[in-house]
Amino acid sequence: MTRKLSFERYRWFYKQAKENQFPNAFSLAKKFEISTKTAQRDIEFMRDRIAAPLEYDVSQKGYYCSDKNFELPPVWLRSDEIIAYILAERIATAIPDETLKASLKTLIEKICIDSDINIQDIQQKFSLTNIRYSPIDSTVFNDVVNALINEQSLQITYHSPYQNSTSSRKIYPLHLLDYRGSWYLVAWCHSKQEMRKFMLSRIVEHELIQDIPKPIFTVTNIKDYLRENFGLFSGETKYIVKAKFYGNAADLAMEQIWHKNQIVTKTDDGSIVLEIPVSELDEIRNELMSFGSFVEVLEPLELKNQILLEAKKMCKLYL
Repeated sequence: MTRKLSFERYRWFYKQAKENQFPNAFSLAKKFEISTKTAQRDIEFMRDRIAAPLEYDVSQKGYYCSDKNFELPPVWLRSDEIIAYILAERIATAIPDETLKASLKTLIEKICIDSDINIQDIQQKFSLTNIRYSPIDSTVFNDVVNALINEQSLQITYHSPYQNSTSSRKIYPLHLLDYRGSWYLVAWCHSKQEMRKFMLSRIVEHELIQDIPKPIFTVTNIKDYLRENFGLFSGETKYIVKAKFYGNAADLAMEQIWHKNQIVTKTDDGSIVLEIPVSELDEIRNELMSFGSFVEVLEPLELKNQILLEAKKMCKLYL
C-alpha cells in the first residue's frame, strides 16, 4: 500500500516511444531503478491492458508508438485517493442501478490493477444498510439519471398514494436526491408550471421526450427549493418546538444534531429539554413519537394536541 503507483513510469516510457527514442525494458529499469522483470510487466500492462499502440522495432531494440494520436489516461492517484474511490463504491450500494454500480466497480479495479492495495480486504471493512426505503425499478433510475445529465425531458405516469390518484406529467429533471433512504427527483412540471418533487418509486411509466422548451433555472433556485422542501427543519421557521427527553432517550437525543441553532438544556433529574425551530410539524411529530413515552412535547400546543390525538387513536387499536 506504500508502493508508489506506476503511472509515472508509464508516462515516461510512452513519451519516449512517441518521440522515437525506442525505450525498452532495460532503459525503463535503469531510469526508475526497478528490475527488468517489473519493467517488462509495465510494458505488457500498457500494451495489453491500456491498449497503448506500442510496437517493437527489432533493429532499434526498442519500442515506438504506431499511433501518435493515442494518449495514456491522465490518471495519477495516491493510495488515500484510491481508498476514497473504494469507499465511494461501498456507499454506492444505495444506488438502485446495477449498471452504474458495475461501472464503478470496473473503474476501481482498473485504477487498482497496478497497486498493492487489496480491494476486497478494504471493501469488507465498510458497508451501508438502508431501512424503510422505497425500492425503485433500475430502468427508471437509469433513465432519470440520463435525462438529468443530458438535459432531456420525461413523460411520466405518477401515482400519489395520499390522493389515491394517477396522473400524466411532462417534467424537466433538475436534481436527484437521496432523502432518508428514498430517491426524489426535483423537476420542473410543465403542466403545473412550477418546480415539483417526485418520488422515483411512484413513477409507474416513463419515456424520454423531445422538443420540450428548456426552463431557465440557476443553482440557487434549486438549492432554495431543496432547503424549503426537504428535511425536518427546512424552510422558514414557523414554530419553536420544545421537547423533554427522559431516561435513555435523553442520551440518544443528545447524540444527534437536530438543528444548527438548537438549544439543549440539562435538568437536575437527568432529562434534557431540546428547543429547535421548524417550518412544519408533520415530520418532527413523527420523529418525536418514535421515542414513545420517553419524550414529552412542551411547546407548541398545536403539536401537543396532534400527538395526543394520535395517541388516543392508537389506544383504540389496543384497548
